[in-house]
Amino acid sequence: MAYNLWIGTPFLLNEWIVVAINSTALQECRVPELSGEYIRLHVTNALAEDIGSGDATTNALISTDHQSEARIIAREDIVLCGISLALAVFRQLDPHCEIHQIKKDGQQADREESVMSITASTRALLTGERTALNFIQ
Repeated sequence: MAYNLWIGTPFLLNEWIVVAINSTALQECRVPELSGEYIRLHVTNALAEDIGSGDATTNALISTDHQSEARIIAREDIVLCGISLALAVFRQLDPHCEIHQIKKDGQQADREESVMSITASTRALLTGERTALNFIQ
């Protein structure tokens, strides 16, 4: 079986990464941990860009004490990346949230498989869902 290889640029981790494209099977891989400061900075900047001064619709319609549970589910077979950033989005918006992390960075998730579940304020879930999903690849 022939693999098309692409050598990536130093994006988040300041190192070169080799990625197999058009392979027949997904492969789990080790993903280096990002520093807590790096994650905090990028999540803060992403939330500022995405929601600015707040989510006006959510704040107008949802009470501050309303709680909900959400699940993040893979739409297709993928090898996960960005989970730690997605977790940080919800923790930043609701420090008391409860997260059940099912998959980690570098692990494979099959189509329609749950990656994590989050119980948090409904406002935090609605406000942060797009930012969190943008981090997960």
